[in-house]
Amino acid sequence: VHIIEGALDSGIWFIDEHRLATREAILPGTGFIELMRAALEEIGVSKGWSLRNLVFHAPIVVPQDQHRKFRVLARGTARRLELRLEARLPGIGQDHWQLCADAACSHTDSEPPQTLDIAPVLRRC
Repeated sequence: VHIIEGALDSGIWFIDEHRLATREAILPGTGFIELMRAALEEIGVSKGWSLRNLVFHAPIVVPQDQHRKFRVLARGTARRLELRLEARLPGIGQDHWQLCADAACSHTDSEPPQTLDIAPVLRRC
């Protein structure tokens, strides 16, 4: 099992720009995927993978002027990993984590899609 840990704070622009009616900052859904991607890269899986069965279980709310600790757990083989994104529950203790998202990560032999040259598209607009 690989465990990659980090912390988020409400001052990060992509969190600060996503707020609830209560003004609490929240990690957007694409941020969940980015944390999983960064965790994969950290353990040496940087190319040739796909996520399947991604399930969002709970939001990651980041209190104003505070950090919210998170971790990504990766369990499995080089060809198939189960990923869990968890956030530490505030005020309960060091070992209490909430499942926020999980997904299956599979190795793929297919080539990544070609990058799109945006200039011709912009000229048509």
